Amino acid sequence: MDIRKIQLTGGSTYIVSLPKPWVRKKGLNVGDPIRVDEQPDGALILRGGMDSHKNARETEFLVKDANPDHLTRELIGLYLAGFSQIDIKMTPQLDAKVRSAVRHFTQQVIGPEIVDESRTNIVLLDLLDPVDFPMRSGLKRIYSIVRAMHEDVLSTLTDPNTDLQKNVIERDNEVNRIFWLINKQFNLMMLDSSYTAKMNTTLEQGMSHFIAARIFERIGDHSRKIADHLMDMEGVKIPSDMAAQLEKMGDQSIKILDSSVESFFNQKCSRAHDTVDMVGKLEKTRMRFLEQLREKRSPMGADLALISESIYRIGSYATDISETAINSISSSILVNQSGMKNNGDRK
Repeated sequence: MDIRKIQLTGGSTYIVSLPKPWVRKKGLNVGDPIRVDEQPDGALILRGGMDSHKNARETEFLVKDANPDHLTRELIGLYLAGFSQIDIKMTPQLDAKVRSAVRHFTQQVIGPEIVDESRTNIVLLDLLDPVDFPMRSGLKRIYSIVRAMHEDVLSTLTDPNTDLQKNVIERDNEVNRIFWLINKQFNLMMLDSSYTAKMNTTLEQGMSHFIAARIFERIGDHSRKIADHLMDMEGVKIPSDMAAQLEKMGDQSIKILDSSVESFFNQKCSRAHDTVDMVGKLEKTRMRFLEQLREKRSPMGADLALISESIYRIGSYATDISETAINSISSSILVNQSGMKNNGDRK
């Protein structure tokens, strides 16, 4: 730890000297600008040069493993790291599987597009500036999608509709795309604190938004699982009493989801606590349903049990959003108290 003392110059200006090794490492000279970013807790971050925060980050990616799944994962990793331009190369030339995997990747995320292509390389350029899409707006969009997915798939319990079930599965891809973008935004905030100001948020808020987006993504996965199970049943009609029980569970899970989202966006701690308590009622409904399944020994019992599990998981994950809201509220109190204390110190 390098301790520096505050000095007073000119009778009104406070100055602190910079460590010489740091100045040389950054290639700075007398007269060069230094950017000073104040953090919510009052800490200051120094960045050498006014252009050190440029959004453009380029990298060259040499394909060694042509497995499409492996390639897609690695490209997503580069996307999340914040690279705005990725030059994908392969010797002696790119094969068809790699080209197909790259195009599949551009459909899984928001922003990157192919802007140049040859026998040996493909250039991806991210056309979306992450700061132009507020994280809060992304969360609201995910919420509206997963809620509609859940409602639609529940409606097919009593009225089998393969087309609607397929549509639910397709919408899960849109949820994933928005989640990856929010994931990328949070990573950029961690790498460069200036992004917090650009996105008009704080690091603590960015973290809670990322956590909530992850939860929404899992909720979407379970709506997709329900659709998969119903499609596997090949349109077999579920007994009306069984379908009614599942619909009741589904309604409870939607109420928990709506209540959690309200507590999160409005930062209501009391509502968050009430929402977490609601999951107990949902669990009791599910246990009664499973007991009924065991008594009937239905041939579709396994599928119906898995469907009930996913419905319960949706409600359970939704309560995690309420817990995230509580954590966010507590964090805000801590930051505000810290800021008040620092303001007092400066007086």
